[in-house]
Amino acid sequence: MQNKGHINLVIFRPSIIACGYREPFKGWTDSLSAAGGLSLLTGLGMMKYVNGHGKNPFDIVPVDFVTNGMLIATAKGGIEKDHFEIYNSGTSYSNKITMTDYRNIGLKAYSNKKLTMQ
Repeated sequence: MQNKGHINLVIFRPSIIACGYREPFKGWTDSLSAAGGLSLLTGLGMMKYVNGHGKNPFDIVPVDFVTNGMLIATAKGGIEKDHFEIYNSGTSYSNKITMTDYRNIGLKAYSNKKLTMQ
């Protein structure tokens, strides 16, 4: 805060970014990092085991939610003088999903391949 001077500042912190929900089209991704890599490797049957508890929350957010949120936060930050705000973009508060839920959705989307979770 001390070093930003009179420059408006917005920090936008997304959780794990997943493929598109609607934009540019359902399932779109340009990266195999984060949730994209996990989804692809699991769906292809190349990953059989994920170290985690199935009941733990898995906070993923679609890429189009992240980009839309960044645009809105940036626009708001540009309007208000001496603006500083931190935004967290995630889904676990209002739309929880567990590791088991994520696995089941992936299995349904790709095939009937098995993924073991402990």
